[in-house]
Amino acid sequence: MLIYLLKSTVCMGVFFVFYKLLLEKENMHAFKRFYLLFTLVFSLMIPSIVFMEYVPVDAVEYNEVVVSEVVVSEVAPSDSVGVPEALEEDVLDIEPVLWTIYSIGLLYFGIIFMRNLIQVIRRIRKNPKQKVARFVKVLLHEELPPHTFFKYIFLNQKKVENNQIPKEVLLHEQTHAQQKHSYDVIFIELFQVLFWFNPMVYLFKNAMKLNHEFLADEAVLKKDIDRPSYQNTLLSYLSVDSQHKYQSRMANAINYSSIKKRFTIMKTQTSKRAKFLRIVLTLPVAVLLLLGFSETRKVIAPIAQFAEEIQDAQQEPTLDIIIDQGEIMLYGEKIPLNKFATKIDELTEDWEETDYTSFHSNVSIKNTDAKRLGNINDEFLKTHLSKANGGLTLVPPPPSPPSPITGSDVPESPEAIAPVPVENEVGTPPAPPEPEDPLDHVIAMAKRGAEFYFEGNAISADKAIELLKKNKNLHIQTTKVNSSKPKVKLSETPITFPKKTKKVKSKNSGVRTGTKKVDGKVLFFSKKDGVTHYYAENGAIVDGSGKPVTGTDSEKPVFYYNGEKISPLKANTLLSNNTSLQVTSQELDEKGYAVILTDLNNQDANNKNNTGTKDPFIDITEAVKKGSKFFLNDKPITTEEAIALTQKNSIHRVQVKDLKDGVQAVYFWD
Repeated sequence: MLIYLLKSTVCMGVFFVFYKLLLEKENMHAFKRFYLLFTLVFSLMIPSIVFMEYVPVDAVEYNEVVVSEVVVSEVAPSDSVGVPEALEEDVLDIEPVLWTIYSIGLLYFGIIFMRNLIQVIRRIRKNPKQKVARFVKVLLHEELPPHTFFKYIFLNQKKVENNQIPKEVLLHEQTHAQQKHSYDVIFIELFQVLFWFNPMVYLFKNAMKLNHEFLADEAVLKKDIDRPSYQNTLLSYLSVDSQHKYQSRMANAINYSSIKKRFTIMKTQTSKRAKFLRIVLTLPVAVLLLLGFSETRKVIAPIAQFAEEIQDAQQEPTLDIIIDQGEIMLYGEKIPLNKFATKIDELTEDWEETDYTSFHSNVSIKNTDAKRLGNINDEFLKTHLSKANGGLTLVPPPPSPPSPITGSDVPESPEAIAPVPVENEVGTPPAPPEPEDPLDHVIAMAKRGAEFYFEGNAISADKAIELLKKNKNLHIQTTKVNSSKPKVKLSETPITFPKKTKKVKSKNSGVRTGTKKVDGKVLFFSKKDGVTHYYAENGAIVDGSGKPVTGTDSEKPVFYYNGEKISPLKANTLLSNNTSLQVTSQELDEKGYAVILTDLNNQDANNKNNTGTKDPFIDITEAVKKGSKFFLNDKPITTEEAIALTQKNSIHRVQVKDLKDGVQAVYFWD
């Protein structure tokens, strides 16, 4: 904000100096009126204007082409890295103090503005008035100089009755009313209330009011009024006493301090050529200020031969749905339940055939009961998108605790399974997990934004990782593990380090999947540790007899395919049509477990240049342990910044390279 105010003030200063040097003394008052109003507003706009500069890129270092579209921000990140809390607390936050001072000034000048406005309105209401053509004469008892506010011309009553108001004075005031100078006065007074701290505003205000007098004088002299006689008439109204009595700043009035300049301007004649040159000169001044004080952001343009690839990536179909308190928001638009399926079909009717199976979904569910979710899911199953994916479900209804396994629930032989028996079985239970490596633990805590301390002193995550690389025998103690900000203490003296353990059930922890035919209906099941979960053809959770279940089951499995979460029905479809799938299970930190399907024939499974699953949580633990260098769009970054990037959705590509000195380099692309 401070930089913005300084830039706008400098712009005002340059425009005002140009006005004083080349415009004020010239007889081109209509243009000057426009100039003062426009440049005042334009000065506020210039610092907020942003230009995009596209920088072409042919290749990156190491002779490898980089395809990316990056906005380079010149603003430093707001979050400081590695600054101890004690130091941050000692720094005085001056922003509230400045806002308090501004608010006091705003209140003070706002009160003055309202007082002057009310003063003028009271004069109009309390004094007799005479309507003459388009103007209204307000007859005052006070001995005040003639002045104007919009269509109201304030004159002394006795002088009006005695016919003592000169014709040229009336013409002068009528010009103020006719040319609507009061609009300019109201504008600049309000501008002063908002920007009372800016000295340039007061200079612009005086220049505007003086130019109003130039315009009124010019109109009077065009009526064939004798100039010396008119000047003498003006002098007769400029006693110091009358100026002192007139307090309102809301009206145009004859001003004592500007009389010399006005008399000089009355004699000045500016040629058309001189006017044209001065008007033209304002353009380069405005352009130079625009280029000098606006903001420029650089955008790396994509290489021509990869433009089509980037365009395809940018046009990947997506489905953004938010379900909050039972209300459905589709791309920010509230959709009734009975029109949900129709609306999705309308949005996807122009999709290609491949788009239906490769689209990316963003579904957010908040504060919605199971019954409402079931109704929404039933509507989604009616869409072409769901049918094209084998009955893809949007939000499966919450399951109830599964019924115990009976002999009739488990298929006795492959012949009992329809339509095609598909079984994938994991072997013996896994061995107990090994103790977590200290460096892995610190990296994991850094990803969660933990606070680090060494021998009681606060340090950054970078520093903690560096210390462990140098000495893996350091003792570590982690507290508040489940909070949003864990605390990790490092020490050379022995301390207790709680090992992270996982609860492994005593029964066989393998997972078995397959299908079962009940009353002509095919049920897909997932069995683990003696507990079986069944799913109907529409993805709904049922019991072993195919009847819908109610309630919740926190231990139900979650299905993944090549790292991407999928529905149970999608898992069934994959297992029925792909014999190269490997099925494993993994215990989750919370209750429940994950059924992981991995395509062994997927050539991209080990591609180190791609995250592969659109999963933003990228594991760079091994790279950190090896002391790798990290880059964001070719710009070097710290280890701590790299860890933070692994948690962001903006990262769509990771590239690993071996440098000449044997060090590994990891590039992030957003």
